[in-house]
Amino acid sequence: EFLSVQCPSECQENGGTVWGTDVYIDHSSICKAAIHAGILGNNGGLVTVEKTPGQENYSGSARNGVTTSNYGSWPRSFVFHGSSKPPTPKPTEVPTQKSPVIGSCSTTARNLQEPISIVQCPSECQENGGTVWGTDVYTDDSSICKAAIHAGILGNNGGLVTVEKTPGQQSYSGSARNGVTTRNYGSWPGSFVFHGSSKPPTPKPTEVPTQKPPVIGSCSTTSRNLQESISIVQCPSECQENGGTVWGTDVYTDHSSICKAAIHAGILGNNGGLVTVEKTPEQQSYSGSARNEVTTSSYGPWPGSFVFHDSSKPLSPKPTKLPTQKPPVRGTCSTTAGQLKESISIVQCPSECQMNRGAVWGTDVYTADSSICKAAIHAGILGNNGGLVTVEKIPGQQSYSGSARNGVTTNGYGLYSGSFVFHGSSKPPTPKPTKESTQKPPVLVSCSTNARNLQESISIVQCPSECQGNGGNVWGTDFYTDTSSICKAAIHAGILGNNGGLVTVEKTPGQQSYSGSARNGVTTNNYGSWPGSFV
Repeated sequence: EFLSVQCPSECQENGGTVWGTDVYIDHSSICKAAIHAGILGNNGGLVTVEKTPGQENYSGSARNGVTTSNYGSWPRSFVFHGSSKPPTPKPTEVPTQKSPVIGSCSTTARNLQEPISIVQCPSECQENGGTVWGTDVYTDDSSICKAAIHAGILGNNGGLVTVEKTPGQQSYSGSARNGVTTRNYGSWPGSFVFHGSSKPPTPKPTEVPTQKPPVIGSCSTTSRNLQESISIVQCPSECQENGGTVWGTDVYTDHSSICKAAIHAGILGNNGGLVTVEKTPEQQSYSGSARNEVTTSSYGPWPGSFVFHDSSKPLSPKPTKLPTQKPPVRGTCSTTAGQLKESISIVQCPSECQMNRGAVWGTDVYTADSSICKAAIHAGILGNNGGLVTVEKIPGQQSYSGSARNGVTTNGYGLYSGSFVFHGSSKPPTPKPTKESTQKPPVLVSCSTNARNLQESISIVQCPSECQGNGGNVWGTDFYTDTSSICKAAIHAGILGNNGGLVTVEKTPGQQSYSGSARNGVTTNNYGSWPGSFV
């Protein structure tokens, strides 16, 4: 039996006890054993684990900063696929675990002898690898190592991947991901997939959008270096100290360091990553500020600017069907509604915003320059541990009243140009004088509640914790049948974790088919035609 396990970081110190070397007893910490075996470093990652029979004895050893213990006879064991050393054989039965195939950037699945193989990919295949056809399921003459970068299994530094040969497909859809653009193809007799891919095969779309690969940026890259009006930029690590000067806050001069500005804006941390940059017109002035350990400078008139799109993914072309729900905006304690691009956004608040930073003006209806996450604590939507909130921008008010609630004291203010409210607040927003607004409280549901149980076409739902294991069945991906568990589907979609929280559910028309997939610890099912859906 094989399992793919996503290990977190910092298991070298924090993992439990490990017994054995190469072959480990089955109540050893998998992730700490993976560091000991040299499969992972302390930053975590994906490993493939095979359960194996017990051994008469297990020998401890010290490797890679982890010391394992000896043990006597034990009935069950496990080994890793991709270990640099094969397991010690039992005297009477030899486990068959082959060493990795040493691949090049041009190695294809046709070059592999076995139906399932571990392949050691070299570095620099993003640029040097051969052609790749498909998305998640690839033609067997595609470059394995370049496809692994496209699938998000590896970065450009190479590493181990588990490849399984699969039957041919009638068609293969190309796409752009992680700096690699793959191609479409028609019928082909052989395919391959990766074990441990975080995304299932996607159904063939009716039209494949063209998406350019990211621009590989340095800490000093500016928007003047970009050719397009909207670009994806791959920022390196360590730009907090090494990046150039930055002028502005949220809107930056076009000769500012993009990657350092992204840290200031809270889009990236110091480890780098992908950001979406949009060039914008000149400003009359730019205000400097200190955020996220980056201090920017003020400036007067300047002929060009740029801003960041909140998501690390580019804007999708307009679909013919209803769009899928956008991923949450990753906020900081100082994120304001003025920084959100959408009229309604889901924001992921960090912990410790109660005391941390950001002023708040108003009660239930807050000024657009107030801290969203601190206001959410004041409104009773979140505690100090953070979580997801749904924010709606609304017009400005004539005045805002301050108050003290839930450990947060807000300020009064006069006329201001923009406001926001929370979906799911226990108190509705103050009605405008000329039109009364009705905002219903959240529906309190169980793990098995489905969209058919909701009265409204759009509802705010309060999900309990522990629905990952306890929720009912779910059919579909992004669009779900209206008989599916809402809260379990929300975990699958990445909107909620297993601790529960608020989600906004919209009933939509039925689909001709629903494709199941495995995401975030939840596996959903396929289904044919069904009369009602939700997103």
